[in-house]
Amino acid sequence: MLTSNEAHTSASRIYKIIDDILSDDPFIKKAAKLLEPPLNDLTVAVGRTTDSSYVKLLEDMDSVRDTRYIGLRDYCKAFASDEDPELAAAGKSLVAIFKELGWTMYLEGYAAESSLLQALIGRLEKPIESTYVTAIGATARLNSLKAAQSDFESSFKNKVDAKTKEVYPKIRSSRRSIARYLSGMLNYIDMMAEIDGGVFNIAASKIDAVITEFETMAKARQTRKESEKKKTTESSAK
Repeated sequence: MLTSNEAHTSASRIYKIIDDILSDDPFIKKAAKLLEPPLNDLTVAVGRTTDSSYVKLLEDMDSVRDTRYIGLRDYCKAFASDEDPELAAAGKSLVAIFKELGWTMYLEGYAAESSLLQALIGRLEKPIESTYVTAIGATARLNSLKAAQSDFESSFKNKVDAKTKEVYPKIRSSRRSIARYLSGMLNYIDMMAEIDGGVFNIAASKIDAVITEFETMAKARQTRKESEKKKTTESSAK
């Protein structure tokens, strides 16, 4: 549920709580030595992804293709209620394709959106569908979307692939290791809190607060995303 930045921040806070309160515990000492390397690796990896100049470049180019997608989609939707029966039929057929592949595909992640856009473009260039596109005068808009998608993919491959192969596998492996070691430490702390209470109860309480904070944050983000998709879908149906 957490982004890499959130995973890093929450794990770092939990580690600090454990180190501040339970650093003298023999098991915690040994477990901390296992946790430190992947946590350090994640610190470096997250820093490289958030500070890299290509992040802004991709965001800008993704915004362009999003805008052109929405422009084409809504243009086709407008013709679905045209007074001319033939134009209305063409618009409705094209709108059906957008809805089938994903009316809000622009809200997806980079890779998923690219895949959906490629599928959309392929559908709209088929013989029958292309006649609909021509009929309502949407050829220029489709070409603009194709160009934006092509530019994004080219930039992604040229600017990101090399770093992706190096950085993101490190993020994945670091997160897996951190989750594994933290899980063992937290289970131990919970068990000792039941047996001895004391400092283990204090640590458990502070850790629970961190977990609750980030879990709430992640759930709120997911709720907002689902709400936005629902509103957009309902709007498209009107």
